[in-house]
Amino acid sequence: DSLTDFTVSFLVYFVLTSRLVNETGDSWYWFLGSFALLSCLLHCSYFVFYLVRYTSTVGTYLYNRVDESVSEEDTKAYKKGELSALVYFLQRCHIFLYGWQDKSIEYFDCISKELAFGKNNGKLPDIDWYMDKTFLTWVSPLCLCTNNMVLVLFSLIDQIVWGFLLIIIVGNIYLLGLQIKKILKVRKEFRSQA
Repeated sequence: DSLTDFTVSFLVYFVLTSRLVNETGDSWYWFLGSFALLSCLLHCSYFVFYLVRYTSTVGTYLYNRVDESVSEEDTKAYKKGELSALVYFLQRCHIFLYGWQDKSIEYFDCISKELAFGKNNGKLPDIDWYMDKTFLTWVSPLCLCTNNMVLVLFSLIDQIVWGFLLIIIVGNIYLLGLQIKKILKVRKEFRSQA
């Protein structure tokens, strides 16, 4: 599923960017399209990261793992023949395409928790940090579908550049704003309890 999402997203951004370059002769659009795709992928990883953390904590959806890396159990299952070569290959492809995104968002989350909790970060359970349903609601527009709909709408009015800029500028400001709001909210709650 996620490999298909990546492939389709890459192709859509590639075709739209290629069209812009061909119509204008300006190769700067390769940078714009690439940065829009990168922003889209990071928005999606951000959304999925917090959704999976929440569902893992409450135990409602156990198919996705917080860390999608190939585990020792996966390797053992593959060697024993309990995991097919195709599934093992697809898992490795997933890590190749998404591993850097997952690690980037995990690092961003770690820094955010340090800013929110300060020196007490390592002593606190993650449960308070990942259980904010309101935050999850606000994060939802950063999913892949929203970014794709932006491209569809701006393609229909032949304004692809504006669609790319909306994803890059508004999407990234929105993401940073959400994270800053989360940090400040948790910091305020934490200090009032101390």
